[in-house]
Amino acid sequence: VKRCGCLLVHVQQQYIIMKFVLIAIIVGCVFDGLIKTNVFSPVYNHIPGPCTVYNMKGAEDIILLPNNQAIISSGLVFWNMEEKYDSPNGSIYMLDMNNVLNGPVKLLMDDEYIKLNPDFNPHGISYWENDKGVIFLYVICHWRKSDSIEVFQYNPDTLSLKYSHRIEHEQLQFLNNIIIINEDEFFATNWKYFENSILHTIEQFLRLPITKTLHYSKEKVTVAASGLAGANGINISKNKKYIYVANSLKSELIVYKQNEDNSLTIVQSITLYYPIDNISVDKETGDLWVALFIKPLEVLSNMKDPKHVNVSSLIVHITVDEESENPFENSKIEQVFQSDGLDYSVGTISTALYHNNILLLGSVSNDLVVCQVNHLLY
Repeated sequence: VKRCGCLLVHVQQQYIIMKFVLIAIIVGCVFDGLIKTNVFSPVYNHIPGPCTVYNMKGAEDIILLPNNQAIISSGLVFWNMEEKYDSPNGSIYMLDMNNVLNGPVKLLMDDEYIKLNPDFNPHGISYWENDKGVIFLYVICHWRKSDSIEVFQYNPDTLSLKYSHRIEHEQLQFLNNIIIINEDEFFATNWKYFENSILHTIEQFLRLPITKTLHYSKEKVTVAASGLAGANGINISKNKKYIYVANSLKSELIVYKQNEDNSLTIVQSITLYYPIDNISVDKETGDLWVALFIKPLEVLSNMKDPKHVNVSSLIVHITVDEESENPFENSKIEQVFQSDGLDYSVGTISTALYHNNILLLGSVSNDLVVCQVNHLLY
C-alpha cells in the first residue's frame, strides 16, 4: 500500500511538472508570436510631403497604365467576416497621374453586367495591352462561394469598362494579386489555405508556409512556387526578366525567374522585417515601392471593423538593378511614409504607387491618400 501511495505521489508530481512545462511552452509561443507581430513596437509618423485624403470604400490595389492613368480597385469585402458589412458594392476608379487634383473618377460599367453581378467584389488587378493598343483589365473578384478573374476592355476616352469574359478554375481560389504575362496568361498569388476564419487566424499567427503562386494559361493551372507563408503582392520587373513575390508572413521579398515549364525558380530574396503586402514597380526606373504591415494583428482587427480600428502603415522604396543576376545585391532601402493610422489608415494593408513625385496610398476598406514626394534619398 505504501509503495502504491508513493507511486501515486510520483505520478502526480510528474503530471504537475508536465502541466507547468506545457503552460510555459504555450506562453512562450504566444509571447514569441506577439514579438514577431510587433505588438510592442512603437510607430513614428513620417510623411514625404503634403497629402490629400479622398474618401473611398477602400483602394486595395492600384496599377499604372502606359497613359499615366492609375486604375484602382475599391469596395473589397471578405465574405467570412460579412456580418460587419453590407453586400459589396465594388467599383473600379481612375486617377489621372498628370492631374491628381481632379481626384479619382469611378469608371462606368455595363448595366447588364452590374444587374447580373450585383456582388462585384474586386481585389488584385493587372492589365494587358494588345498589339492594337487596346487595354484589358484583369480583376480578381471574390464571390460568395468562389473566385474568378473578370476581364474588361478599358476605354480611356469614355472612362468605361466593357465586359469581355470570365476566367474560372477550381484551383483559382483565395486569390490575392495577379500579374499578366500574356493575353489570358498570368501568375496569381494564393494568400491563404484555410477558409475558416479561426483556422486562417492560426495559419497567419503561426506563419505556416502553405500558400503558393499559381500560373494560368489555356485553362490550365499549375503551381509555380510553393512553401509561401501568406503569398501576397506580385509584380514583374520593368524589363520582364524577373517576377517579384511577397512571402508576406515571413517578411521576405522574393525574386524569381520564370522557367520554360512556367515554374518559378528563386534568384534572390531580401528580408524587410515586416510582413509585406503589395509591390509596385516604378515604370521609369524599375525600382520597387512596397507596402508593409507594421502590426499584422491590427490588420485582422481592421478587416472585421474597418471604421473603428486604425492600422499602422509603412511604405519603403527599394532600388533595384534588374539587369544584374542578383538584382538586390546593391539595393538601397528608404522609408518614405509611416503612420500610426490615426491620420492615414492606409498603406499597410494595400499598396503604394509612385510616379512623377506623386505617391498614392491605398487600403482595403479605408481612404485613398495622395502625397507629394518632396525628396528621395535614392
